[in-house]
Amino acid sequence: MAGAEATTTTTSRLPDGKYKVVSLALDLTGKKYIDEICSIGAFASPDKVFSHCVMPDRDISISATRKHGLKVFTQFGRYRIIRDTFFGKTMKTKSIYSSLLDFLKWLEGTKGAGNDGIILAFHDASGRDGLTPYLLTALQKYKLMDQFTEIVKGFCNICNVAAAQEELKGKSLTFRNLGRRLSEEKSKTDRDHGESIRGSKRRSQLTYQLLAKLLKAEDEVKADDLLTFCDNLQDAMHNLLKQSELAEKVRTLRPIFVSHIRKGPRDRQRAVALRRYLIEIHTDYAALESAYKSGGSEEIVKIVEKTTAHRRKKDADDLVKYIVQYFSDDQDAKAKDNLKKEIGQGEPGPGTVDHHEDSETEDDEFEEAKEDGDSDTAEK
Repeated sequence: MAGAEATTTTTSRLPDGKYKVVSLALDLTGKKYIDEICSIGAFASPDKVFSHCVMPDRDISISATRKHGLKVFTQFGRYRIIRDTFFGKTMKTKSIYSSLLDFLKWLEGTKGAGNDGIILAFHDASGRDGLTPYLLTALQKYKLMDQFTEIVKGFCNICNVAAAQEELKGKSLTFRNLGRRLSEEKSKTDRDHGESIRGSKRRSQLTYQLLAKLLKAEDEVKADDLLTFCDNLQDAMHNLLKQSELAEKVRTLRPIFVSHIRKGPRDRQRAVALRRYLIEIHTDYAALESAYKSGGSEEIVKIVEKTTAHRRKKDADDLVKYIVQYFSDDQDAKAKDNLKKEIGQGEPGPGTVDHHEDSETEDDEFEEAKEDGDSDTAEK
């Protein structure tokens, strides 16, 4: 979440070599792991900049539109366009496949003949990796991982670099706060600064500039200064696999809580808060169902006691109540099966709208791959 300290325990496992640092920023259709990339921005030097607007299959959520200033419009019921809501400009877009091919070609040219690979630097103040899973998932989907791994050798979250500096320990590491603390320009207003970070192209440039100031680099950022903060591709892929498995478990919990989520804002917030306790211990629907069938409410109580809900009696009692009420024999089995099908255990098809966004906002939606169960808060 914004303001959280990034971890600094990462150690370099990259092989020795000569690497070039490229900053990367992505605009996304939302914060869930079924969301897609809608803009790619990368920066290596003033004369080496990459920027592509991507037409996603999913529409861009309301919160993502506010954050990125991009919105999908459908014209004549057939043609979809992306418009910059700030300037009212229609963006030139490409498919994600074409954009990824162009990005790989640009990375290959940026890498150059004298380097062993590229380190992609990004900014994520949330304390979790909220960028690489989307990129790696898209590359896997279109079978471009082999080309990618030939060029890119590792990732670096610049917030880990910032958190390692004594004067920034315990401080908020958002773009705005890092910019205020590191920038020599003190005359910018909050509104000016807010507009300056809109768009993946601009954020990738700012990421590189902030990294250069953190490392006190005069011009080009040297990879040698970053190695102790880098993750290699194997680590990133392992993290993606764990996040995907956890996200799938979390999605199975939706039938239990969806009736409470749809009641109203207050009930929704309460249900989402209780659901996070189950995310902490990676419990899924099948485990809860099996426990209830074998021992009824007593077994559910034992599971809840393994979570931190036991620290608050009301939370523990309400969580047990929600689960037992769902699995009780009073509920019609057929209606339950229909509900599971309705809210889906899979992803919506291309071009479909995620109807859950009307009943469960992204601010309330748990981060499906965040293992500590905390909610993610968008930068303010």
